[in-house]
Amino acid sequence: MKSDGEKIKKNKGKQKIEIKKIEENRYCQITFSKRKEGIMKKANEIRALCNINIDLIMYSSSGKPYYYGDSSLKTMKIALSNEQQFH
Repeated sequence: MKSDGEKIKKNKGKQKIEIKKIEENRYCQITFSKRKEGIMKKANEIRALCNINIDLIMYSSSGKPYYYGDSSLKTMKIALSNEQQFH
């Protein structure tokens, strides 16, 4: 501890990563899985904070769609279900 009561950081904390394409498919899928949950959480937060309707569709590298949205916005859900029929 410092003399004025401040704590000394023992680690660097959250590090910023370089954004570049992930070449290995396995790592790409793992990253997508983790970040997909994060972006859905952020979509939910902005929906709650700003009282807005939101729809989000993401497609994995294999073409599988993932959907997050308000139940009142049925158009996107219909489009998504139609899209799944073609994959």
